Amino acid sequence: MATRNPSPPRDASETSTPPVSDNIGETAYSKMWLYSLILRVLKFLQAEPGDPDTIVSDTIDSELEEELCCLWDITVNRDVLPHLREFRLVPVFSGAVVRVLCPRLTEISLGILANLALDESECTQMTEEPTFIINILNLMGSTDTRILMELFRLLQAALASHSNRQAWLDAIHFTPEFFDRVTFILCSSTNAGLLVNTISAVETIVRVDDSISEVWCNDQLLSSILEAQKQMHVEVLRPLSGLWRVLTKGL
Repeated sequence: MATRNPSPPRDASETSTPPVSDNIGETAYSKMWLYSLILRVLKFLQAEPGDPDTIVSDTIDSELEEELCCLWDITVNRDVLPHLREFRLVPVFSGAVVRVLCPRLTEISLGILANLALDESECTQMTEEPTFIINILNLMGSTDTRILMELFRLLQAALASHSNRQAWLDAIHFTPEFFDRVTFILCSSTNAGLLVNTISAVETIVRVDDSISEVWCNDQLLSSILEAQKQMHVEVLRPLSGLWRVLTKGL
């Protein structure tokens, strides 16, 4: 015979394992959603029959584009970036930049990479990839304004990394056409956003690398900046002011 009442059952919350969150950091997006999105991008990157290197596509699926833009928005939050490392997004979107001739996908991919580059670990991964920097600099030949804007954002992010910037500066130094493209953009573009991004990148480059500054700070750059200034509004002149200080410091 029982001598006492049985103990009440233990609270299930005390015995069960706490559920593992599927969310990416503090966002409302799940890891499963991102894995699914990556798989869709990789499927899109599969080469068409007969062409193992390049995929030509004027557009991407509207649903895929919308979800990629959601990922682009997520990567704006720097607190979320460490939570994205496990997904190895750098090779996915660097592959999209190199292998797909689709301006919109290139723009989005560069935008995502530019945000990821603000994370030191991701920036190092980009920098240590043997062909990554060269492939990015090759996009300077693009005539697409939005692609160029994101390209210069990526450059700015990489140059902000003290441990990675030298590899980028060396690549720029040994790519003479880079300077020619910069001056062409400054002289010909009427897009204030592109001009700001371009001048911001140039200001950083000549400020942190004296050897490039000695080569670039000439009449060609000065006349290009004067031309660009005509297209820029007062509220976006801060990067231009910084560049003027660099150009005139030796006078």
